[in-house]
Amino acid sequence: MTAEEIAEVRKSHKASLEEKLAAVSSFEPIVPTPNDQWRTMVWPASEGAKKNPDTGVSEETLKNVGNASVTTSPKDFVRFHTRSPLPHRSHKPTT
Repeated sequence: MTAEEIAEVRKSHKASLEEKLAAVSSFEPIVPTPNDQWRTMVWPASEGAKKNPDTGVSEETLKNVGNASVTTSPKDFVRFHTRSPLPHRSHKPTT
């Protein structure tokens, strides 16, 4: 490439970048909101909720899974809130 061709490529590239930079101030991204994603969701206790939806799983199995999920935990499960809270900063330990 000649020096003139290189200068023209640079000039063209810079003009393209400047055009894109100018468009930044008016750019508005399309961001899905939780309201969009969950608009068909209803509160389980509401009148619009399906009371006994067909899940393809027996009611007995669902009850067993539900009970197990709140009554058992894996052996390596760590509970973070089992300790008493740390003493307040103004608390001075006794010696």
